[in-house]
Amino acid sequence: PYNTDTFSSRLEATISTAQQLHKTAIWITVPITRAHLIEHAFKCGFEFHHAEGTTATLSKWLSNEASRIPIFATHQVGVGAVVINSATNEILCVREKRNNYRPWKIPGGLADLGEDLDEAVIREVYEETGIPCRFLSVLGVRHTHGMQFGRSDLYFVCRLEPVPDENGEVLQPVPQEGEIEATAWLPLNEY
Repeated sequence: PYNTDTFSSRLEATISTAQQLHKTAIWITVPITRAHLIEHAFKCGFEFHHAEGTTATLSKWLSNEASRIPIFATHQVGVGAVVINSATNEILCVREKRNNYRPWKIPGGLADLGEDLDEAVIREVYEETGIPCRFLSVLGVRHTHGMQFGRSDLYFVCRLEPVPDENGEVLQPVPQEGEIEATAWLPLNEY
């Protein structure tokens, strides 16, 4: 394993040099294979910032001012799709296998890291229903606090239209296995 004494002395030297150069913060990323070094970083004043995959990122604020290191992942981004079949005046709906939602809801889910809103909502609709769609617009945004892990949630409701098949017909939805119990085109005036 990596020599902890060498790590500690090099880290202390790096901190000293950074302070002499009037740096305000130091960041280190530690792979899981060297997790035993995290304890030594803590002894030098580092704190966890975040962990992802097989690494932990730690930071140390060097200035005498209040820390300006941002907290990690303050929000998650969700998308929901209002998909209207204008030929039949029906809205695409799903019923999840979980019981914590009303009987029918619009399809949607969380955007992936680095994914644009239009891509995320088109992907979510296709995954949950098998319906290919075209993005039209954002209809509204909801901002809620205190969600999973104490983070806030930005939820974008988007307007999509179904892309017809080669015969000009809008497909019938098919539920995503494992997550969606049922899918349907419902009369818009009943939703």
